[in-house]
Amino acid sequence: MRAHGCELRTPRADFRTPFGHKHEKQEEIYVIRRRQRRVKIDDDVYDVKQWDAVRVGPGVMRNFEAGPNGLELIAMGARRHRRATPRWCRDGGSTRRLADR
Repeated sequence: MRAHGCELRTPRADFRTPFGHKHEKQEEIYVIRRRQRRVKIDDDVYDVKQWDAVRVGPGVMRNFEAGPNGLELIAMGARRHRRATPRWCRDGGSTRRLADR
C-alpha cells in the first residue's frame, strides 16, 4: 500500500480545472464526499452527487467540475505522474447521470 495515495480535493464554487488528465497504467477511484456537480470521462459528462464513487481506468481522460457550492471529493490511486491535456475540458456534449453509464 505504500505506492497508493488518498487526497481530499475541495475545488471552489463553479471551478473547472483547465486541463484533463489520464494515467497510462493505473486506475483511480473518486468518491464525492459533499456537494455535487459533474465529471467528464473521455467524451461523456455525468452528474455526480454525494457518496457516488467513480472508477476511472488506465488511459481514460477525466476531470471534475465543482457546482455553485463547491465540491469535496476523495481521490484514491497510485502515486504516479499524470499526463495533462490543456483545454480538454471544454465540453460540448450533454450531461448524463452517472448511473446511465
